[in-house]
Amino acid sequence: MIDAPVEKVWGLVVDIDRWPRWNTSVEKAYLKGAIAKGSVFDWKSGGFWIRSTFHDVVPMEHLSWTGQTLGTRALHSWEFTLTEKGVVVTTAETFNGWMPTLMPRIMQKKLDDTLPALLASLKIAAED
Repeated sequence: MIDAPVEKVWGLVVDIDRWPRWNTSVEKAYLKGAIAKGSVFDWKSGGFWIRSTFHDVVPMEHLSWTGQTLGTRALHSWEFTLTEKGVVVTTAETFNGWMPTLMPRIMQKKLDDTLPALLASLKIAAED
């Protein structure tokens, strides 16, 4: 639950170039084009560059992208649900590829640690 207008929350998530300002796990990020299906963005996290492509974009409601780096393909999704108290933000990610196949526990722990921290950072930035 984030006590902020959905426009502000959405704006933080889709302002790719500014991710490092609020998301401490992102070192650099660059959007190539508009926030639209098929647009590409590159970002660096944990020392690895990730190339991502928007899959679905429904402003203020849903956003998803696919990404690829070192033996891993990911699908990341966001849901934004308006309530009387603010915005409920839900995010999820799935991995496949040779890296998650070889190290399933490590990759699962990465998701288990990263996603809650991501939501906490977004909440802090949006409520500021």
